[in-house]
Amino acid sequence: MSEQTDDSRTYLIMAWRQRIGDRLHYVLQHDLGWQDQAFGAGSQTAHWYSIVQYLTYDIADELGVGLRAEWFRDQDGFRYDAGEPAIAP
Repeated sequence: MSEQTDDSRTYLIMAWRQRIGDRLHYVLQHDLGWQDQAFGAGSQTAHWYSIVQYLTYDIADELGVGLRAEWFRDQDGFRYDAGEPAIAP
């Protein structure tokens, strides 16, 4: 788990990795963040979170291929608003 924080923003990342056979790997990652007073002084705290999954296959020692699936939730529109960055992090 890693954590990045400044005066009013916190971002947590938790990841779990599992080897499936000799060449196949699976990763499950959860991201969670919040920003105090996200929309100016006295405003609400914005929250966002995601679940990301990776499945990779080693073709050679230094080469692999993979798939990624992500679900991201930003109900306050702080990080992304209708597909566009809302406020720079």
